[in-house]
Order: sequence, then C-alpha cells, then structure tokens
Amino acid sequence: MVFLPKDILPPDGIIWMEKETRYQMPKVPGGVDVECYQTTQGYIPGNDSMVCRIRRRFRFPGHRGYNPNLWLVHYTRNAQQGSRML
Repeated sequence: MVFLPKDILPPDGIIWMEKETRYQMPKVPGGVDVECYQTTQGYIPGNDSMVCRIRRRFRFPGHRGYNPNLWLVHYTRNAQQGSRML
C-alpha cells in the first residue's frame, strides 16, 4: 500500500514497455467499486531475459473513507512467461 500525492508511481527498477491500462472491475453485490491500472510488459534489466512482469495498482473510489492518493500496488509474473524476447 502506497500514498501517491500526484498519482505518479516512483521508479521501481522495472522497465515497462507499455502504458498502463485503466479499467473498472465489476462491483459485487454489497461490495465496493474497484479501479485497476495495469501494465503487463515489464522486465528487470540484468535480471530478466524475457518480458515477464505485471504491475496492477488498485484504488477504491466511492468507498467510505476513500482517499484518491492511497493505492494498493501488486507485482506478479506473467503466466505466459517469455511472451517477448529482449
């Protein structure tokens, strides 16, 4: 969980080859809205030989106590590792 005063993530050491895509996740009954920003083509220079990193940022607009600067950031590996050679 991070606090981003200007909605810009600081450098994380990963090279991202595409811009983030924003989408609204479906609301479950009685649940809250979830906004997701995702980029799926990242790699760590000198560590990864293929593009295999995914980053998702989440926030919860409309939820009681909502703060637009509070984000949940999740990193994972792509299920289809090696989707592009470097």
